[in-house]
Amino acid sequence: MKIKKIFSLMACVWLVSSLELTFGVELDEKLKNWLSEKSEGHQLTPETKEIIIFIKDPRGQKDLSGMSFVQAFTSHRKSEEAYVQSVSRMLERSYKDLKSVDRLWASKAVVAPTSKSLLRQLKNDSRIEAIIENEKIYLGEPLKTKGRLTKKETRLTYGLELIKAPEAWSRGLEGENVVVGIIDSGIDHSHPDLEGKIILHQDFTKDGHTNDRNGHGTHVAGTIAGGNASGTQIGVAPKAKLMIAKVFDDRGSTSMATLLKAMEWMLNPDGDPSTSDAPRVVNNSWGANSQFILGFRNIVQTWRRFQIFPNFAAGNSGPRWMSTGAPARYPFSYAVGAVDESAKVTSFSSRGPSLWLRGWQTEESLPWYERWMPTLYKKPEISAPGHQVLSALPGGKYGRFSGTSMAAPHIAGVIALMLQANPQLSVDQIEEILNKTTHSLRGEGRNNATGHGLVQANHAVQAASLVSGQLTDRFVDADLSAWDWQTP
Repeated sequence: MKIKKIFSLMACVWLVSSLELTFGVELDEKLKNWLSEKSEGHQLTPETKEIIIFIKDPRGQKDLSGMSFVQAFTSHRKSEEAYVQSVSRMLERSYKDLKSVDRLWASKAVVAPTSKSLLRQLKNDSRIEAIIENEKIYLGEPLKTKGRLTKKETRLTYGLELIKAPEAWSRGLEGENVVVGIIDSGIDHSHPDLEGKIILHQDFTKDGHTNDRNGHGTHVAGTIAGGNASGTQIGVAPKAKLMIAKVFDDRGSTSMATLLKAMEWMLNPDGDPSTSDAPRVVNNSWGANSQFILGFRNIVQTWRRFQIFPNFAAGNSGPRWMSTGAPARYPFSYAVGAVDESAKVTSFSSRGPSLWLRGWQTEESLPWYERWMPTLYKKPEISAPGHQVLSALPGGKYGRFSGTSMAAPHIAGVIALMLQANPQLSVDQIEEILNKTTHSLRGEGRNNATGHGLVQANHAVQAASLVSGQLTDRFVDADLSAWDWQTP
């Protein structure tokens, strides 16, 4: 109880220090610091930065219930595209220096270069909710962890054994006919454990290909859908298909806008709104260094609305408390922490709680003291093996990586098994089943280190097969008031 009070006090102190941001356009810290810097007198041209402008949307969510899924998505997309285009054109007319605008409808945002003088004008515009720098985001280096595994992995990895994957397979469930999206560093298309499982791939980098020369993306893909070409089974859902978005280049670098574009692509991969071809779960073994809230908020909520499960690695900033990064820290993202072969939380796995303000997610009219009342959510939601995980590497090789990046794909694979058992499961149902069927760790129920506990594939698929799925041929919109996410 004392710890909760301390966190609440910390949250209030933070809130008071941030009140200046809540009554105008919010700028991230990097842009505020940039504006305060003095320009060098010898500069002939103004310094510029690329920014992401998030647009206010006073319209609220339109209820799409009763339409077919394709009709609902088409209606939503056209509405958002038209709104973002309309506001961005007004901004372009208002500010003649605002050029080269790139529109992101699913994030209600535009990307554009700016000078300091233009930024000073934009930060006072009532049509804008927030402005952030299009900062670089990097894949973390594989963590170096000490000690050798005590469990032998001759037939399958310790992680598959720990989460009871073989028991799920014994029910005839290996992820067949389920598509899993992966946003990462690409993939080794010819790896013997992954060849023939990639149904679509798209490059969002300047590398000009989706081949993985970093290793991270192939390792993640192997844990989701790898086979046993080496003699050791590495994948949770070996018959699942993969949809690959390469966003991290060969050096493991990307930008926030690139990630937003790839996340938008996952909503309509073939570019044809008349088809429903989005993956039901997307694995995101990455996170932003910034704790800035609005960056991925709109796109993650859009994913959930259109039944894409937002699976995110919690981060490797543990054991510090309140260290879960964005987007995993959102109350509507599903954060995955890491445990070792003994099912003990790793020291590096990021912890909760996560600070959230009601005003960060709702457009309803509320008194200011309700909009900015801090709430602490427990994070992560669940845990999975993330210590010295054996999986695929480029060039047909294999290796061990550690991190919550390795834990998250275990969950994505389990979801693929669940969706084979019951394709009509909604995102909310998947989350509820995962949370209720874990093996509780630390003997204290849900906590800010391991969440609800260790995922158990056998119990999850059994529960999935027994419930009545909520998805039909007609789109059923979530209760629009439920976007408040009031329950920690």
